[in-house]
Amino acid sequence: MSTQGGKPNVRVSYLLTAWPDYADDGQYVTTIEITDPAVFVYGLTVESEPTEFERVMMSMGYKVELADNSIQRAVRDGFTFSICRGDTPKLVISAEVSNREEICF
Repeated sequence: MSTQGGKPNVRVSYLLTAWPDYADDGQYVTTIEITDPAVFVYGLTVESEPTEFERVMMSMGYKVELADNSIQRAVRDGFTFSICRGDTPKLVISAEVSNREEICF
């Protein structure tokens, strides 16, 4: 918080869910959203060029796809790295959440 009580600058935010299964009792980080260009993951930031994102992720065995003109994704083993370009660029890292027990909500 700022000394004036304003909102803090968010560098990294986390989403907690029951992963790898909603039937599990625990809470785990399933999504990390990075909006600060000072934060690097595997040498990438929210300002990384599409070719750099593709090169780095493919070198680690990820399949890279262009979801639309502003979203690029790299997927492997239930994990997704995405760069969202636009008004608020962000680097998003997420894990699939399964429902092994087939619970109906």
